[in-house]
Amino acid sequence: MSAGGPTKAEALACAAALLPSGTVPPFVYWTVADWRSERRAVVAACLARLGGVRLAVRSATRDEDAADGGLAGHFRSELDVTPTPDALARAVDRVVAAYPDDGRIHHVLVQEMVTDARRSGVVATRDPATGAPYDVVELAEGPATDLVTSGRAATTRVAVLHGAEPRAVAATGCAAIVAAARAAARAVFGDRGAEVELAERTGGAVAVLQVRPLPFRIAARAARDRHVARGIAHLAATVELLGRPRAGLAGASTVLGVMPDWNPAELIGVHPMPLAAGIFRALVTDRTWQQARAALGYQSVPRTPLVRMLAGRPYVDVRASFNSFLPAGLPFATRAALVDAWLARLRAAPELHDRVELEIAVTVRDFAAGAARGVLRADAAREWRRALAALTARAVDPGPRGSLATALRHDAGASVSRASTRPRGLRVCLTALGECRITGARPFAVVARHAFMAERLLRSLVERGALAPERLDAFRRSLTTVAGRFAADWSRAARGTLAPGRFVARWGHLRPGAFDVTSLPYGLRGRDLWTAAPEARPPRVAFVARAAERAAIDRLLREVGIGGDAAALLAWAAAAIVGREEAKLRFTRRLSAILEDLAAWGRACGLAREEIALLSLRDLRHAAAAARGDGGWLRARIDAASARRECERTLRLGPLVRDAADLVVVVEAAVLPTFVSERTVVAAPVALDGRGLDRHGLRGRLVCAERADPGFDWIFGCGIVGLVTRFGGGNSHMAVRCRELDVPAALGVGAPVFERVIAAATVELRCSEGVLRVVGAPAEDAPAPVTWCEL
Repeated sequence: MSAGGPTKAEALACAAALLPSGTVPPFVYWTVADWRSERRAVVAACLARLGGVRLAVRSATRDEDAADGGLAGHFRSELDVTPTPDALARAVDRVVAAYPDDGRIHHVLVQEMVTDARRSGVVATRDPATGAPYDVVELAEGPATDLVTSGRAATTRVAVLHGAEPRAVAATGCAAIVAAARAAARAVFGDRGAEVELAERTGGAVAVLQVRPLPFRIAARAARDRHVARGIAHLAATVELLGRPRAGLAGASTVLGVMPDWNPAELIGVHPMPLAAGIFRALVTDRTWQQARAALGYQSVPRTPLVRMLAGRPYVDVRASFNSFLPAGLPFATRAALVDAWLARLRAAPELHDRVELEIAVTVRDFAAGAARGVLRADAAREWRRALAALTARAVDPGPRGSLATALRHDAGASVSRASTRPRGLRVCLTALGECRITGARPFAVVARHAFMAERLLRSLVERGALAPERLDAFRRSLTTVAGRFAADWSRAARGTLAPGRFVARWGHLRPGAFDVTSLPYGLRGRDLWTAAPEARPPRVAFVARAAERAAIDRLLREVGIGGDAAALLAWAAAAIVGREEAKLRFTRRLSAILEDLAAWGRACGLAREEIALLSLRDLRHAAAAARGDGGWLRARIDAASARRECERTLRLGPLVRDAADLVVVVEAAVLPTFVSERTVVAAPVALDGRGLDRHGLRGRLVCAERADPGFDWIFGCGIVGLVTRFGGGNSHMAVRCRELDVPAALGVGAPVFERVIAAATVELRCSEGVLRVVGAPAEDAPAPVTWCEL
């Protein structure tokens, strides 16, 4: 074995010597020098040892699996090779052709091909990103053994904390895979950590295919492991406390998620900077969220924050959310029965965590039937439906006295402070933040609730056959929203028919991260703002309901007891959908002004935006009260926050936490994305972080963004062919945009799939079939599609 570390072949030989017989499929290996001097003898010896079975020919160079990074994945493998001299020789030549000039010191590995796999994948026996004590498993179903490494299939990712109880690991269904990976890693690299490729055969046995070191050196391993153990213990106590029954709150326990309700993962990210998280909570999820709903007739949930922070991540308290979706005045027993039933469904179907309002909770008296069947007694169900119908009837009022019109007037009438070029006092900024909650966030929350109600009612019209799906799409595309006006103004400004100053005055506050002070608004982007200008879009086509559609909608309105007629319902829905974006625009304008004032204050203190973002609102309030502006105390807080975030990164948390067990075995299963449009596109993906505005890199591409809010609207005028997001649900901002503009999209695909997509050469998106797949593999591999309805 080389002093510089084993090749892939030498590592596999070491594992085979120490693992139970049959764990490592039979293999042989030789040096490139041997191949060049004695190829016929090598082929003969190889076939004598492995003849009669299909073969896998793999690279095994000295540097591809080095512990300091290596070149894993840079070389070639030939799979499913016919066991004949000519076929084997050709395969070896293709593998060796990619080797570096000093190929004589490298190996070639030929292994019996596993042809009876039912699933395969890769296990890292420490977190590859942080070195934390987790076995990180990524698996894909199917007979091919390279589905995960090639990115050709949807994957399920499971992170198992070292020391997790065996029954918790067994519940994931991958206990044998984890055990085999740990044994192989220990056999070759001890406790350093390794990455193991393996396949689970149809009979349940696990075959180890490759063992390689993780591409980093783990320092201070024991200290890191102790930190993770303490962090998990603290989180477990927090989750247990939050799950206890609470006086006045229906539901025996709770579930925590990053995507339900206000969807913090999309708005501020899964691990936001402290300032962004603090502003989001202060403006929206501490009080505003439930005050807006109570104003519409929903159950009040006072003194109950919607979002709780776990290791720096924002999690929605779903029990509190579900309570706020019930009509006010219901008996507690009825509320408890509904909340517990909804929570039970979410626990059983965690893939619905980003669409609880569309698939689980019933927040409006829509036209679908049987919503409370089997949950409530007949009399309680009737009472709940009557209360929900009364609430809905009050909301569905397009007139000037309706709650929607009132909220829009309130929002439009509030003054908007402008960001100052001179630093304002910190107290002024904090006062403005409090005013923004009342004059910006609260009206927006009311209008947003109307838009969600409208979406559910429109969808149920399709479910009951009153509108065809394509007619609902036509209705959405007929609406002139913020996106259309924004794109038109941007195009006019780029062509010189609208003064740039006027464009900036209208739209310059928008930024890709609405709550993030490090995300520059359009007004500060400079010249790249105009190089990214979108093209003008064709005019809207008005939607006119047909006679049969109006009659069907009128009949359904009478059936559920909402009242009104089709014209009023559609007018209200249009006003809610358009108004939501208008209210968001005004809200974010106020918020952007505050962020720029904070940035100016920070500059006066010698702090960059990235440093300000590490401060919490509590830090800012304390600094304002103590008149601290010298930067010394602030920098100490910034350093402490930076160190804390590094520690938080070592804790793996999933999108849904049902109980403490979800903290030690984190499952990131393939989720159910929202597919928009009926179209199919095949294109190269491009990852977008929102910090640049280069339209030239987007034309004809499938744009991939972890999350996307109003600051990303510019992409729709840049010739993109589709959109994929890691986060986002059926009512997310981008879902509204893509429906309006008929842009093919897969929204909220989850972490494993998103990472495979952005690494691919070409991706196919077939929205009508719910298919998203990588198609950049060699033609003979015939990749299988990822179809979420089958997962």
